[in-house]
Amino acid sequence: MSPTSSFPVLPVALALLFAGCARSEDGAPPPLGSLQFPTGIAITPEDPTVPTRLLVVSSNFDLRFRSGVLHAFDLATLDRLIEEAPPNPACPAANPSCAPVNVPDITSAFVGAVEIGDYGGQVAVAQLAPGLQRAFVPVRGSNSVVAADLDASRLACSFGGTLCVTGGASFPRPDPYSIVVSLGNLYVGHFSTTRISPTGGVIGTAKADAHFWSLGGGALQTIDVGNTAIGGLAAGGCRPGADGAPICTLYASGRSMDAGNQQVFLFDFQAGVPILGPLFSRNLAPQENGADSRGIAVSSDAADVFLATHFPAALAVIDVTRIPSLPTDGCILPEGTVVPPGAACPELPPATGETPRFATADQIPSPIGPNSVVTIPRTLPDGSPSDLVAVTTTDGIAFFDMRVGVLAGFVTGLGGTPSELAVRPNGAGVRIYTPSFSQGTIGVVDLLELFRPESARVVARLGRVQEGAF
Repeated sequence: MSPTSSFPVLPVALALLFAGCARSEDGAPPPLGSLQFPTGIAITPEDPTVPTRLLVVSSNFDLRFRSGVLHAFDLATLDRLIEEAPPNPACPAANPSCAPVNVPDITSAFVGAVEIGDYGGQVAVAQLAPGLQRAFVPVRGSNSVVAADLDASRLACSFGGTLCVTGGASFPRPDPYSIVVSLGNLYVGHFSTTRISPTGGVIGTAKADAHFWSLGGGALQTIDVGNTAIGGLAAGGCRPGADGAPICTLYASGRSMDAGNQQVFLFDFQAGVPILGPLFSRNLAPQENGADSRGIAVSSDAADVFLATHFPAALAVIDVTRIPSLPTDGCILPEGTVVPPGAACPELPPATGETPRFATADQIPSPIGPNSVVTIPRTLPDGSPSDLVAVTTTDGIAFFDMRVGVLAGFVTGLGGTPSELAVRPNGAGVRIYTPSFSQGTIGVVDLLELFRPESARVVARLGRVQEGAF
């Protein structure tokens, strides 16, 4: 489950206040084992030779230190710290788990860190080979994408060392933030709606094992998307191609503050082939009357995408099933000839290609500030899929039950402004990790019964509250 999303919204006055802090401690080395205004979070892929890590991006938003950081923590150790933590003092002896436990010291779980520059965004991980993984972080301060390699014992820049600030691959637009990796391809989006190039917005792409990552430098290729930024990215809908090699689909939400401009995009790709066939798009504004799209996720059966929008605050469900493209335009038929419904013109080739339907099936009201979106697959007794969708909001995590299309659960107490979501199986349910941008901690949520989303509860807060917390 890959998380996808965009940046936390903060008042301009607050940003200017924090920027003033840079002059007092400019050049100070960043803390490596604690977080500072964290944004991205990801769990590394399963690899029997590499312990599972929780990767977290510290953005250095207030410029208090010389750089932001990509941290790696051992996930099993974090979970053990939660299990061994003393009960919250607010809980009575008869109910020791009535409130989340606080684990301020997580240094025993710290594995390594690299400096990446200021204003890092999301993080995504590719499996390069058995025992070797590569993490990627878009960095707004340098308009670049930084890569760092993980093995069983360390985290280091892909070109060596732990100072990755100047060795990233360049991104050709301001404010790269969202990222997804699939089939060895990575895709990057940029969220700025006020600084779009005269030539339009793009999705950046590169191979995860491209040589320039190991050398430092390089540049991403681009896929043009027109006059819009990108709110979020997701990959899914994988299936065998004609040659047996898998084909997947990339989904992107266009982000614009302009009324009447609410784009969504998708295209297919294969390993080493960043775009396969046409780029499909549709402006959903006439259907939804919305703007400022954020995170996007795909349903487990690839029939729908789930799109978070700020105006209105909602989770949109968009039907993206493919429909045949029938060559029926311009038919010249003898008088009295009837073409059956769905058939092509006589003596013309059969239908070729498939176009997404792009129909808004539902628009479910959300708590204020929906941002990052993750699909949690569920299966009904008859074997059919019935997804649960988790969405970060300004104050917590909202759970939407796609069986009935409603907001079915909402948890708060995560520390404020949860930015992204990382999800792993936990028994019959899931455990969710989310960084608090405003507090510098990680909230941990257990949902042990997937068909009872109202039972989700915050079980722990990890890390010390950051300096400058709000």
